Amino acid sequence: MRKKRTPEISKSRISICAPGFSFSKQDFLKGVVWLESMGIQPDFPPELFQKKGRLAGSDTVRAEGLLRSVKESDIILAARGGGGCGRLFPLVKRGMKSLKPFSRTFVGSSDCTFLYLFAQALSPQSFVYAPMVCRYGSGEFKGFEKKTIAEILKGTLEFPLQYPKGFFTEKEGRAIRGKLDGGNLSILVASLGTPYEWSPKGSILYLEDVNEPLYRIDRMLTQLSHAGKFRKIQAVLVGKMLVSGKTIPRRAWRECLMEHFGKIRGPVITQIPTGHGKTQWPFFLGGDYLVDGSITCLKLVALKGFFKKRFKLS
Repeated sequence: MRKKRTPEISKSRISICAPGFSFSKQDFLKGVVWLESMGIQPDFPPELFQKKGRLAGSDTVRAEGLLRSVKESDIILAARGGGGCGRLFPLVKRGMKSLKPFSRTFVGSSDCTFLYLFAQALSPQSFVYAPMVCRYGSGEFKGFEKKTIAEILKGTLEFPLQYPKGFFTEKEGRAIRGKLDGGNLSILVASLGTPYEWSPKGSILYLEDVNEPLYRIDRMLTQLSHAGKFRKIQAVLVGKMLVSGKTIPRRAWRECLMEHFGKIRGPVITQIPTGHGKTQWPFFLGGDYLVDGSITCLKLVALKGFFKKRFKLS
């Protein structure tokens, strides 16, 4: 039986930041309308709609908005992802460090992996790798992803969270229970050699990316392997790797994955509708997952840290 949790979301504040690319104000406001339909009044400053080239304002403006969010709110939603997120670290590290113990929940994906890494450099985090505000008013935002985001924000999420079917098994193996870690593949590689370098804390690897041909994916996996990032990995979850809207040919993709992960104890599953694409299932970096050995189920078993405070047993 699933254990119900008592929501505490009314005691927290939710804010929206724009750490990367600029975005459609119309799409954004549609997302805000959806949030308001659930009784959520998110905070966001007027500077959110600034533009500088492709970015949502200058680095200073975006950094100040991010710091304001983490200082004043418990849950920080990204308006959208896009380049420029990584440039904020020198501007926010001191302000974020002053907030230790750092206990915030970020919701974002793609280049917002940088925000996860920034926070991880301070203390262990639960990061919701999930659709962002500009998607909430879209017709593609529906089903499992919409229901799960609503439950997170309302504080009604229940465990275990069972994921629907909709992925491929590239390798079976032992059932693995462990902490999920990872994010956008390109960003994990870009973090190497930085103060916020990715340091895996779990045994289940989650990866996704978009518009990266197979030879570049192989190069990035090789680099992470050489950096020792896969030593403790026992199971692998991979989103749909789309290139120009098309998935990488499965046979070639499987060969690449088996070269890197063929000897791990647990399963390797791919084509999970997450990260980019028409369907974007939320995943919880820092959450405890159970990946069945024969891939009959994929479950989020529990969340610790800040989520443990937010969702208490009734």
